[in-house]
Amino acid sequence: MGMHRVALRVLFAVLGGALASRPSAADEWSPTRPKAMPSGSPITLKRTVSDATKLPRARVVTKHHHAWADRSAETAVEFDAVAAPAKPDAKGRPQVAATLTVTGLAVENLDLMGRVAERGAEVTVLSTLDAHGYVGSATATGGVAEGALGDVFRPTGAWLLPYLPEKPVRVGDVWDLPIPYFLWSIKQQGDAPATGFVTQTLLAVELHGGVKCARLKTVASVRRPQPAGMTPKEVGVGDGAALTRIRAEGTTWVDLDGCVREDVLDVTLRVENDETKAWMEWTFHRDLKAQPVGAPPPPKDWSAHVGNVKFVEGFEKGLDKAWNAGKPAMLFFTSIKDHWGPIFGARTWKDKEVLERVKGYVPVLVDADERGDLRKRYDVVVLPAVVWVDSDGNHLFAAMGDAPIELFRTAAATAQERVPDGPAPSFLAARKAGEELRAALKAWDVRAAMRAIHDIDELKRPASLVEEARAAEAQIEKRGAGELAKAKALLEAGKKPEATEALEQVRKAYGDHPVGREAKELLRSLAEPEK
Repeated sequence: MGMHRVALRVLFAVLGGALASRPSAADEWSPTRPKAMPSGSPITLKRTVSDATKLPRARVVTKHHHAWADRSAETAVEFDAVAAPAKPDAKGRPQVAATLTVTGLAVENLDLMGRVAERGAEVTVLSTLDAHGYVGSATATGGVAEGALGDVFRPTGAWLLPYLPEKPVRVGDVWDLPIPYFLWSIKQQGDAPATGFVTQTLLAVELHGGVKCARLKTVASVRRPQPAGMTPKEVGVGDGAALTRIRAEGTTWVDLDGCVREDVLDVTLRVENDETKAWMEWTFHRDLKAQPVGAPPPPKDWSAHVGNVKFVEGFEKGLDKAWNAGKPAMLFFTSIKDHWGPIFGARTWKDKEVLERVKGYVPVLVDADERGDLRKRYDVVVLPAVVWVDSDGNHLFAAMGDAPIELFRTAAATAQERVPDGPAPSFLAARKAGEELRAALKAWDVRAAMRAIHDIDELKRPASLVEEARAAEAQIEKRGAGELAKAKALLEAGKKPEATEALEQVRKAYGDHPVGREAKELLRSLAEPEK
């Protein structure tokens, strides 16, 4: 827990900031305020808080960078969020609850997800809505919601329920957001009055991800004085008053039911001491992708994880391909939620030395979120992870975590040394069973075919051969049922000798197959003396 406390102090310092001496340019903090240029028919963006199907589930990535003096610090937080209506508060105001699952936390190059897991990765954010349905306050509880991380999570409701115009608007229309609402959404609160503008423009109504959406642009330029004592004392530049300046730009896509589908916001904030002109600068990037609850999840995009390697997606499919090729497999365990997976993939799967050393393996991408059973089977405790296995899936070697390229090259060299000399025994056994099945069907030797089918069922692979065995079994069943039906027809026609001969042929041909057993029972009944 000691490292966790240190990490949280680092994160608090990152979020709190400090000052340093540097002059600042004035014009960069004064972006042009958008002008209205309305056109087309008006649209109304509606949102009904009581309708849970309109509230989103979302994937959120926030990145923070702080610079002061000759120092800087970076933080990345990633989480999944699901919003749903909650009971009104004591004053009767509607509320929305967002359940968050933290999936990534990094300070500089320190991955803190292990500490998050210890404290609890799930957080609940309860947001109270104002008379217009907008989030103005919230509380975060559970897991790692305390301290600085709670400050990161609290504005979540404002991101999931974005500010929307209260009247119909046309493309090109411009409207202002309340500055306090905007400051809350980036968690910059204070009593000092702020001046400037936060303006949104309806840029277009267009298809976005296959859904008709309004594309909104946000531009902000805000100035707010800070009272004496706001300058952080630890940097030793005095306690004088300071001026905060904020500029921001972002794009939001909202469907015509008022549900956010995607939101990207970039903010730069500077605090400058009035006396010393020392400064601190903080940048914030938010990337949110969402869908209404009940909508099918979007397909997962692994392109950032795979580099130049053509991975087979899915364990079973990949092992079948490896097995059919008579080669071992390289299992790459990663997660679409993991901060380090794309970083590792971009570095590792483009390295020529690594690619040369692992070319003896069939590369297989395993979705670690979906395959907890495989993570347990191969002791994958850290992501990303690479596990080399033979074509039967037996463990050969493994490398866990975001290994530096020099270290992973060494691991890949070890895996190269452990490439099996030839195909697995099961591969040879399956090939033999397949050949025997085809020969038996050609000669219509049902008993030999059933023995081959039994052997294939014991091996349970490859999938193509198992399917071939099922088709052969159905063929045998159909043909046997036809031959048995002919024998029964002879019996019903009173041709007992001919029926007996036909049943005997079926019994000999089909043996212990259900068709053969039924023929045997009929022969037994025919052999019994009539009463």
